[in-house]
Amino acid sequence: MTDGETSRDRRRRLKQKQRADQAREDMRFMLSEPAGRRVLRRILDRAAVMATIPPGGAAEMAFASGRKDMGHWLISQMLAAQPLSYSQLLAETANEGIDNEHGHDSSDDD
Repeated sequence: MTDGETSRDRRRRLKQKQRADQAREDMRFMLSEPAGRRVLRRILDRAAVMATIPPGGAAEMAFASGRKDMGHWLISQMLAAQPLSYSQLLAETANEGIDNEHGHDSSDDD
Protein backbone atom coordinates (compact mmCIF):
# COMPACT_ATOMS: atom_id res chain seq x y z
CA MET A 1 0.00 0.00 0.00
CA THR A 2 1.34 3.41 -0.94
CA ASP A 3 0.92 6.60 1.08
CA GLY A 4 -2.55 7.98 0.66
CA GLU A 5 -3.94 4.83 -1.00
CA THR A 6 -7.38 3.97 0.30
CA SER A 7 -9.06 0.59 0.44
CA ARG A 8 -11.28 1.82 -2.39
CA ASP A 9 -8.16 2.52 -4.50
CA ARG A 10 -6.81 -0.97 -3.73
CA ARG A 11 -10.11 -2.59 -4.71
CA ARG A 12 -10.20 -0.58 -7.94
CA ARG A 13 -6.60 -1.55 -8.76
CA LEU A 14 -7.32 -5.23 -7.99
CA LYS A 15 -10.45 -5.18 -10.16
CA GLN A 16 -8.48 -3.61 -13.06
CA LYS A 17 -5.80 -6.29 -12.72
CA GLN A 18 -8.43 -9.05 -12.70
CA ARG A 19 -10.03 -7.62 -15.87
CA ALA A 20 -6.65 -7.39 -17.60
CA ASP A 21 -5.79 -10.96 -16.58
CA GLN A 22 -9.16 -12.20 -17.87
CA ALA A 23 -8.68 -10.35 -21.17
CA ARG A 24 -5.26 -12.02 -21.61
CA GLU A 25 -6.75 -15.44 -20.86
CA ASP A 26 -9.59 -14.82 -23.31
CA MET A 27 -7.07 -13.88 -26.00
CA ARG A 28 -4.97 -16.97 -25.23
CA PHE A 29 -8.07 -19.09 -25.73
CA MET A 30 -8.82 -17.41 -29.07
CA LEU A 31 -5.23 -17.96 -30.18
CA SER A 32 -5.23 -21.61 -29.09
CA GLU A 33 -7.90 -22.59 -31.61
CA PRO A 34 -7.60 -22.46 -35.41
CA ALA A 35 -11.11 -20.96 -35.63
CA GLY A 36 -10.17 -18.22 -33.16
CA ARG A 37 -7.05 -17.36 -35.14
CA ARG A 38 -9.10 -17.22 -38.35
CA VAL A 39 -11.55 -14.77 -36.73
CA LEU A 40 -8.68 -12.60 -35.50
CA ARG A 41 -7.08 -12.70 -38.95
CA ARG A 42 -10.33 -11.56 -40.60
CA ILE A 43 -10.55 -8.65 -38.15
CA LEU A 44 -6.92 -7.70 -38.88
CA ASP A 45 -7.57 -7.97 -42.62
CA ARG A 46 -10.52 -5.61 -42.24
CA ALA A 47 -8.38 -3.22 -40.19
CA ALA A 48 -5.88 -3.11 -43.09
CA VAL A 49 -2.95 -2.87 -40.69
CA MET A 50 -0.43 -3.49 -43.47
CA ALA A 51 -1.98 -1.13 -46.00
CA THR A 52 -1.18 2.51 -46.48
CA ILE A 53 -3.86 5.04 -45.66
CA PRO A 54 -5.31 6.09 -49.00
CA PRO A 55 -5.33 9.77 -49.89
CA GLY A 56 -8.69 11.41 -49.67
CA GLY A 57 -10.68 13.77 -47.61
CA ALA A 58 -9.94 14.32 -43.94
CA ALA A 59 -12.91 12.23 -42.83
CA GLU A 60 -11.94 9.23 -44.97
CA MET A 61 -8.34 9.41 -43.82
CA ALA A 62 -9.39 9.71 -40.17
CA PHE A 63 -11.70 6.71 -40.54
CA ALA A 64 -8.97 4.59 -42.15
CA SER A 65 -6.50 5.68 -39.49
CA GLY A 66 -8.89 4.72 -36.69
CA ARG A 67 -9.56 1.33 -38.25
CA LYS A 68 -5.82 0.73 -38.57
CA ASP A 69 -5.27 1.83 -34.96
CA MET A 70 -7.78 -0.79 -33.75
CA GLY A 71 -5.86 -3.42 -35.72
CA HIS A 72 -2.61 -2.33 -34.09
CA TRP A 73 -4.29 -2.53 -30.68
CA LEU A 74 -5.49 -6.06 -31.47
CA ILE A 75 -1.96 -7.11 -32.45
CA SER A 76 -0.62 -5.67 -29.18
CA GLN A 77 -3.21 -7.67 -27.24
CA MET A 78 -2.27 -10.83 -29.12
CA LEU A 79 1.42 -10.30 -28.42
CA ALA A 80 0.79 -9.57 -24.74
CA ALA A 81 -1.19 -12.80 -24.39
CA GLN A 82 1.10 -15.00 -26.47
CA PRO A 83 4.32 -13.43 -27.81
CA LEU A 84 4.68 -15.65 -30.91
CA SER A 85 1.01 -15.53 -31.84
CA TYR A 86 1.27 -12.90 -34.57
CA SER A 87 4.09 -14.80 -36.26
CA GLN A 88 1.99 -17.96 -36.13
CA LEU A 89 -0.99 -16.15 -37.62
CA LEU A 90 1.14 -14.77 -40.46
CA ALA A 91 2.63 -18.20 -41.16
CA GLU A 92 -0.81 -19.80 -41.26
CA THR A 93 -2.03 -17.07 -43.59
CA ALA A 94 0.89 -17.70 -45.94
CA ASN A 95 0.35 -21.46 -45.82
CA GLU A 96 -3.35 -21.04 -46.48
CA GLY A 97 -2.60 -18.90 -49.50
CA ILE A 98 -0.29 -21.62 -50.87
CA ASP A 99 -2.91 -24.32 -50.19
CA ASN A 100 -5.63 -22.28 -51.90
CA GLU A 101 -3.45 -21.80 -54.97
CA HIS A 102 -3.32 -25.59 -55.29
CA GLY A 103 -7.08 -26.02 -54.90
CA HIS A 104 -6.91 -27.12 -51.26
CA ASP A 105 -9.04 -25.40 -48.65
CA SER A 106 -6.98 -25.50 -45.44
CA SER A 107 -10.08 -24.77 -43.36
CA ASP A 108 -10.99 -28.43 -43.96
CA ASP A 109 -7.98 -29.44 -41.83
CA ASP A 110 -9.54 -28.27 -38.54
